[in-house]
Amino acid sequence: MPFPVPNPSTSESSDAQRDERKRQASPPSAFFAQSQAVLTAVKYFEGLHSGYPGAARKHMNRICGAMFVQLMAAFEFTTKDFIAQTLDATHIYDDDVKGWSWLQIDVAAVLSTREGLGRLGAVLVHPLPQWQVPETVNERYQDVFKRQPIRRLEIQPLRDLWIVRHSVAHNAGFVTQPDARRLRSAELREKQVSIDVDFLQEAIDFLRAVVARLDTVIGASLLERFFREGASGVWEQDRETYARLKLLTTYVRSRPTELPEIEESRYAADLATYTERNDGEGA
Repeated sequence: MPFPVPNPSTSESSDAQRDERKRQASPPSAFFAQSQAVLTAVKYFEGLHSGYPGAARKHMNRICGAMFVQLMAAFEFTTKDFIAQTLDATHIYDDDVKGWSWLQIDVAAVLSTREGLGRLGAVLVHPLPQWQVPETVNERYQDVFKRQPIRRLEIQPLRDLWIVRHSVAHNAGFVTQPDARRLRSAELREKQVSIDVDFLQEAIDFLRAVVARLDTVIGASLLERFFREGASGVWEQDRETYARLKLLTTYVRSRPTELPEIEESRYAADLATYTERNDGEGA
């Protein structure tokens, strides 16, 4: 069976290329774009039933389930790749890596990623297990950035989303008795989970709130440390590294909108902000 080769009408379209630029430079922006694409895809077929609404509803549940799995995969990739791209962009964490007990290199896993993800950060971070465990994600971000992206009250809802994703991806939507117990929902036991557009929208809103903190919380910590330990204070010298870090921590909340140009004025504003903050902490 031949592998399906991407069609130029989809892989080379302007929106696909824009999404790819975001994926390569700004994981938070890429997640927004991908989640919007998921939502657009399911809404495209909403209301199309040719006189058979019952059958259409069942088909829509299957489509929404498939899109939900893709959504959760995009979220997992975002949480992994943010740390991976950080390690690629700056040397300020090089000494810290030695103290991260979770960053144990599995040679076989590393070798399996060398073809598709040639970046050093990706080779180190992407093969690691347990990115679907919210507490583990928080622990890793705490080690790297001294901040956590997932709030305490979001832990259980995120766990539930991963259980639902497991049921759809591995059991064709069938909820086993142990998973129903983990979801605290006896009525789901031995039944098919029903994912509709409303559920998908709520999941997207929830996950976007977490991803937004890669900008407002995690990104602020990353830039503060860069200006404290890695920056020279001179635009010409810091331009390349700063531009990568600034895009990495940017969250563009619009799929059609391109990533911003990183100019000296942004650098000067952040230099003033984080220098003042560091001076205040040292006083």
